[in-house]
Formats: sequence, C-alpha cells, structure tokens
Amino acid sequence: MTIEPGVTIVLMPYYFQNNYLYHDIECKLIVNGKIIAHGTESEKIQFTFKDRTEKHWKHKCGLIVDDAEGQFINCVFNKFENEFALKVNNSDIFISRCIFSNNKGDAIFLSCSNSIVKENIIENNQKGLSLMTSNLLNIIENNVIKNNDYGLDVRSSRKNSFKIISNEFKLNNKGLQLAGDSNDQTFPRLLGTSNLFFSKYHF
Repeated sequence: MTIEPGVTIVLMPYYFQNNYLYHDIECKLIVNGKIIAHGTESEKIQFTFKDRTEKHWKHKCGLIVDDAEGQFINCVFNKFENEFALKVNNSDIFISRCIFSNNKGDAIFLSCSNSIVKENIIENNQKGLSLMTSNLLNIIENNVIKNNDYGLDVRSSRKNSFKIISNEFKLNNKGLQLAGDSNDQTFPRLLGTSNLFFSKYHF
C-alpha cells in the first residue's frame, strides 16, 4: 500500500440499525504486508478522525499496522478518539518527521515491534508513546515529546529491546513511566545522559 504526498485519510465510525438497536462498527484501517506513506515537508499525509454527533458512538477508530513493514515520513496523525492513533504490532516500521497531536489515547503504540521512531513531534496526547513487550530492538531518538499526560510509557519490555536517545521531554504531566520488567534499578543507565527532561521523571 502506497499513500501519495498530500493525501488525507479520514476514519469515521458508522453503525447499522437492527430492531431499533444500534450496532457500532470499528472503523480501523488495518495494514498487513507493506505500507509506504511518504509525504513531503510541504505536502504532508494526513490521518485523522471525523466525529459523529450521535451520542452512542464509541469512536473505535485508528490505524493498525500488523505483521507488516513500512515507513511513515512527513505524516500527521491527529484528533483520534480511540485508545490509539497508530498501533504497530509485530512489525518493522520507520516513523520520522511526523506530527502526532491532540489524540485522546496513545499517539503511538508499539507492541512486539522492531521500529525506529525518530525526529517526530508528539504533543497534546493522552499518551505520547507506549512501548510494550518486545524481544526486538526499538529505537526512540531525537523526538520532541511535550504537553502529554504521559510522555513515554514503557511496560514489561526487555531492557535490551529499546534505545531511548536524545529526546526532549517537555511539559508532560509525567515525562517517563516505567513498569513491569523495565522497572528496575539498572534501567536508568540505558537512557544515558542525552535525553532532556523538563517534566516529571517517573520510575
């Protein structure tokens, strides 16, 4: 799947009615195989969510990359109402020079992935980035992570499965949260001294 520069992809919840009962349908875009979303500085690729006014909507929208590979470069993910905007599961994905903003769940959710998240702006989300159990290497480098409730949430990941390098954590309620296997006294050494924290540092 290839998405051209300047394209906007809008996910919108819908339902069907049967015997006066409303049935919510998940409007997730799921990619299996390969995705190339390579925008430009002047023509970014937009991924967004369009709300509906009906009160029964549950907003089950988001982009899922599952058992795939690919790139997201110069993309914008904003205004998703689901638990995530971009979920990467068991995949090899490169995410760079993207903007993740105003999402009510996780902006980026990495699970069992082998991904690079580099030079992105991640701001004004409930969670900036969540990194879950992985035996593979994930690199989080040179990102600006600001004004999120949680900046980076690392849970039950093996200590040799990620590198967190030269990021700026700014004005988050909690800059970094560690839990599960990642929460031990040796973990802070893996961060090095290149990350800048202007918000709370939690272990």
